[in-house]
Amino acid sequence: MTELYIKNMICRCCIHVVKMEVEKAGCTPITIDLGIVKVKEDLTDKVLDEISIQLQKYGLGLINTFKSIIVEKIKTIVIRYIHSADILPQKIDWYNIISSQLSQKYSSNQISRLFPIVEGVTLEHFIIIQKTRRAEELIFQNEFTLTEISKKLGYANLPHLSGQFKKVTGFTPTQYKAQRVERARKTSRSKKAPPSFKPI
Repeated sequence: MTELYIKNMICRCCIHVVKMEVEKAGCTPITIDLGIVKVKEDLTDKVLDEISIQLQKYGLGLINTFKSIIVEKIKTIVIRYIHSADILPQKIDWYNIISSQLSQKYSSNQISRLFPIVEGVTLEHFIIIQKTRRAEELIFQNEFTLTEISKKLGYANLPHLSGQFKKVTGFTPTQYKAQRVERARKTSRSKKAPPSFKPI
């Protein structure tokens, strides 16, 4: 059996892609989860290279260093917490949450030093990015007001969400929502437009 650690897996679509590429390489997946795949076979370097090349086409990749594996586990913990919670608390002890879910205990100093070395951004900035991605999803679903979304994501108020959202996307949530609405209108108009016929 071989365990493969994979970076940048963030959703079910990623799981589907990884399963497809692993099976294409002639492997039998036992379990597939965010960031990790267990296959039945003992894989050769040639097969690992083949899988790695295919995954890179989707922005994914195999991880083969201990530090990278730990950071990818941290990312998975953060993503799951943010994207699965109905309402996030305003104050979250991320280091305690992360440390409690890792197989080995790490201090907040160890995590805060390790994360940017591997990922290139601080853990705090990564959390803001994921909260912004979740806000984008909720805006797209169009089931909540922007104020409700800010509360669901643990912000004290809408201006706080707006400030962080704009730093990540370049737009405020209001501007982002307006763009989504306008794109939806254009799509709707194009579907309703009658076919044009050229005169004979």
